[in-house]
Amino acid sequence: MMRVLAKSAVALLGALMAGPVFAQTTTVFEEPVVLRDSFNGSIQFVSTTGTLRTSANAAEGGNGCLVNQGGTDTRTIAGVPTNAGTQIEAALLYWAGSHDAVGGGQVAPDFDVTFEGNAITADRQYLARLNSDLTGAAQDYDWFGGVTDVTTIVRNRANKNGTYSFGGLTVEAGAPQCAVEGVLANWALIIIYSDPAEQNRVVNIFDGLQVF
Repeated sequence: MMRVLAKSAVALLGALMAGPVFAQTTTVFEEPVVLRDSFNGSIQFVSTTGTLRTSANAAEGGNGCLVNQGGTDTRTIAGVPTNAGTQIEAALLYWAGSHDAVGGGQVAPDFDVTFEGNAITADRQYLARLNSDLTGAAQDYDWFGGVTDVTTIVRNRANKNGTYSFGGLTVEAGAPQCAVEGVLANWALIIIYSDPAEQNRVVNIFDGLQVF
């Protein structure tokens, strides 16, 4: 989930971590969510979120372990004005996934993805680990997250609204996350723009990787 406040956009990579509720749980390590950037003026923002998971969790009648590994997901942005005075101030791409640092699968964090057909490497790279006995024995669960500035790519689009594509993400969809509905393969895009018609406001960007 991308959490946004009315006059202050809060882009929380950590909030993408909509995972299971653990029993006896210890946070081994994480990246605190902190202020990364701030914009002010006649500005506004739009955002979208997507996933490479192809099914809901079991409670919703699905299979939360199914992922379109390395595939492509498309989502739509709407609301960017087409006025001559509109300027793209910033565009940030977020993604997060499950990985296996200590199990048999050894699926590494994936900090290299594609956006709008461009190869992207995360500018900021985050890791988080929980230890939980949800399945009856203590087990480590690992997730990763990446953030990249994609302002130039968005500025170069003729139409700032419309469909955006994200892909190339590979995650751990088996043990141990599959057993606790902890498989994650999500992404988000936030676009901050200025326009003379907008009221004065402050847009603050916070991110990090925390499981909660």
